[in-house]
Amino acid sequence: MTVAVVFFAFGWLAWGIGLFLALYLDLRIHALRQSGDLPRKTDQLLGWNVGVDLAYLYSSRLRLLDGHTRALVPIIRAAFPLGAFLAILALVFD
Repeated sequence: MTVAVVFFAFGWLAWGIGLFLALYLDLRIHALRQSGDLPRKTDQLLGWNVGVDLAYLYSSRLRLLDGHTRALVPIIRAAFPLGAFLAILALVFD
């Protein structure tokens, strides 16, 4: 029982960190568009009715924006599947 709780807690933590960083990255992209450093037609990472745009997250276009984005994208890419994997492990060990 305690192993399942630990896996579930770390799964939620990983998923929450990924979502927080995706939100931060989306706000950063928006600020770069507003300042004129990025073209206005640059895609958003998050959408109100779509959620996280996974196709854009895993595309090379997002990593080519700048160095800060290049550092965050692998963390976000790893956090979402890690959270789901840990949640599944929690169900297995329950």
